[in-house]
Amino acid sequence: MQFSSALTADELHNFTGYVDSIKFAGIETVTVSTNADQVRYNVEVYYDPAVPVTTVRERVTEALDAFRNEQDFNAMLYRQKFVAAILAVAGVVTADLKGMERKGTSMSGFLPVGVVDELEAGYFDYTDDCTLTLTSINAS
Repeated sequence: MQFSSALTADELHNFTGYVDSIKFAGIETVTVSTNADQVRYNVEVYYDPAVPVTTVRERVTEALDAFRNEQDFNAMLYRQKFVAAILAVAGVVTADLKGMERKGTSMSGFLPVGVVDELEAGYFDYTDDCTLTLTSINAS
């Protein structure tokens, strides 16, 4: 399940009430809900030409969606785990992550993702301008 928007005022109120009811006595809590961080990537995937390019594209897209959806709340975004998700796809030989950037809800622009970045919202969504290039391993 993927959430890409903040809770409504009613949902946040109800969730805050729930957290208050299950917390230990004397513990202060603050409940915050924000929109998802935005992540964009530029990756070139080299694939085995024995597998149809449309199949590889579909599998890589599904793997990247699964990677996003499997992040723990308050997750850290690891570049290498992103690449590992791609490399686990049948038909993929290797991948070159040429760029990865993240924009948190309080940020005015995108910044490069280092080895690891903390997600401001605890979760993320991909932007529409991500680049996924597929290249046959025989063409390189």
